[in-house]
Formats: sequence, structure tokens, C-alpha cells
Amino acid sequence: MDQEMCKRSDWLLVTDDIQHLEHSRLGELTWWCVDRKSKEGDRVFLYKTLTGIVCLFEIKQFIAQQDYCKIFRMDRAQVKVLKVFKPPISAKALREARYVRLEPFIKRNFHGKSFLIRSENTYEQILLLKK
Repeated sequence: MDQEMCKRSDWLLVTDDIQHLEHSRLGELTWWCVDRKSKEGDRVFLYKTLTGIVCLFEIKQFIAQQDYCKIFRMDRAQVKVLKVFKPPISAKALREARYVRLEPFIKRNFHGKSFLIRSENTYEQILLLKK
């Protein structure tokens, strides 16, 4: 199998409401709407508008599509909560971080629903913001 096809990607999804994820615990399996270009094994930071990054999850598998995700042109996936950020990582902190500030979601001021993280350093940089 081609190594590039197996490579994990990191994403940032933007939402106005985190719904059932607000009460999710570390290691819990749940579901979320994810970008149609994402794949199993990808990691996703969830950014709540006007709040910041609230959690990190991994896409475990794609599951039966529901009308809710179709509305947003996304696919429904089972996800595993890897981290919950309390307090959330703010937009200000993200804008000031060395690698993160170059990402498309910063340049577009979080206007959009999903962003592929381009720099391999961004994932680690975001996690360092909580230490």
C-alpha cells in the first residue's frame, strides 16, 4: 500500500455548538460530523466559535450517514475523545503560536467549517499551548 495514502492527517473543525461532546470524557467513543476528505485515524481539533479549541478526537470509523451531517456536506464518524481542553485554547493563543499562526484557519479568522492542518509542527504546537 502506498505510504502517502496511509499518512495520518490533522484537522481543525469549526462549530457553533459542541452539543453532546460538551459532556464527553477522555477515551469515550461518540460521533461527530467530519470533513468528507478525512479518513480513519485522522486527528481533529474541535474549535467552538468565540470559545476556542475544546477537544481533540481521533476518527475511528465512518458510520451510517444521517441528514444532520449531510446538511453541512460532511460525513458522520465514530470518534474517540483524546483530550478535553478546560479551559479551551483561545483564538488569541493560537494566533500567537509560532507554527499555528501560519495555518489557513488563522488567516481566515476561523471562518469555515473544516481546515486541513498543513504544518506537521502545528499539532504539537497546539498541545504545548496547554502545558
